[in-house]
Amino acid sequence: DSSKTDQPSSNGVTSIASNPQTRNRIDQVSSNSPNKNIEDIVIDLSAELEDPNGPTTTWILKSSEQSKLEDAQKHILSRLEDEKKNNYLLMFYVDPSKYRFIIGRNGSVVQSIRADTGVQIEIPKPGSKSKSQSSASNNMISITGTKDSVLAARAKIDEILESQSN
Repeated sequence: DSSKTDQPSSNGVTSIASNPQTRNRIDQVSSNSPNKNIEDIVIDLSAELEDPNGPTTTWILKSSEQSKLEDAQKHILSRLEDEKKNNYLLMFYVDPSKYRFIIGRNGSVVQSIRADTGVQIEIPKPGSKSKSQSSASNNMISITGTKDSVLAARAKIDEILESQSN
């Protein structure tokens, strides 16, 4: 996700462009955040969305107080950077007959991997076919998170599959 920013101007208006999906994720996280100070500033500054269907979203921040404008801009840019770091995606093929080993009884194994590494893991349902996807991509497991956590989760899955093949 690429982002660009304008320096806060003397008239109290600045803009930050980012991917619309990233904006939505940041908004969702911000609304659940226990630290509301910066988020409140963004809301108080009337952060507006322009062209939500376009390839980028422009955040327009307005304030008569330059320091609040700079704080809000720093907060948004920091969240965009965090989003980039946590957006590593790894997809790999696993024979659908092996899914049960990765999932475990009542999902216990996959839940343990998620808890230990902090990743999101998506395992396709065996036999599910999507008209928009080829059969090979239907059997792809995807792991999303930081690069290190994704690689750690993949290593755990590889260990599980290796132990089942012996």
